[in-house]
Amino acid sequence: MPIGEPAPDPLSMRQRLNVGLIVIFGQALQITLVVVSLMVFFVAFGVLAIPADTVASWTGLDPNIWLEFELSGRELVLTEALVRVSVFLGAFAGMYFTVVLSTDDTYRNEFADDVGPEIRQALAVREAYRLRRGTYPT
Repeated sequence: MPIGEPAPDPLSMRQRLNVGLIVIFGQALQITLVVVSLMVFFVAFGVLAIPADTVASWTGLDPNIWLEFELSGRELVLTEALVRVSVFLGAFAGMYFTVVLSTDDTYRNEFADDVGPEIRQALAVREAYRLRRGTYPT
């Protein structure tokens, strides 16, 4: 068992790519959650707030109704136009959220505080594994 400071063991290109993917996947998951949540909110809000005749007057077309139901005596509709607008607004908000994530120092520091220890632990376990196995460079 070696004593003292271990020799540097640089990561291969594939291993560095995997570490990078861990960070990117974590942020992508957060962004996806925000986008989907906003789209669901916009659809729900639109179904509750915008009747079919309003959609027809705004678009100048007969609304393509995907779902029609009644809630508390009120006729509610889910239209194609509502879904399209909700998807657009959710995607646009997701792009804005992505820009904020990449430029906000507070978020980057908090995200690094969350992910950094996990990556350090994974790399330490890698070193311990390679030392135990006898494949660590000397």
